[in-house]
Amino acid sequence: MKNTVLRIKAELENVKKLYCDDDFLWVFNIKDSTSSLTRENIQFRKTDILDIPNSRGTANFLLKWTEYPKYSTINFVKTKNSCSYDSEADNEWRDFATFECRGIELVEFQSRGNFIVEDIKGKIYYDVNLSDRNWCDYNQVSVCP
Repeated sequence: MKNTVLRIKAELENVKKLYCDDDFLWVFNIKDSTSSLTRENIQFRKTDILDIPNSRGTANFLLKWTEYPKYSTINFVKTKNSCSYDSEADNEWRDFATFECRGIELVEFQSRGNFIVEDIKGKIYYDVNLSDRNWCDYNQVSVCP
């Protein structure tokens, strides 16, 4: 069993908090931990609960590699600050999510899920797409002389 931590770094100008909910779509490129087999763009949610065949366990993501008789799994691990990045961490690397991986290595995170952003005035923006690694909004109410 191996835990893999996803760390992020973000510049939060006028943003109080960047986070995701339980229904966030996690997308990764993965690799078999015992061979060179890979898969791209695998997807799962923290709310996905799959029974592991011939086992009493469950997983958020389940895969049987062609060359390996057992199932490989990924489970989301809840931690103190999981899925949250606040303005105190501005422009610093911080742990964002932790995954228990068995038979799988997470190679690359694809930020295709919809994040939630809370600005410094408390306004919340849902379905924020960070796939292009940039997000901004404009000031709708301006007080200009």
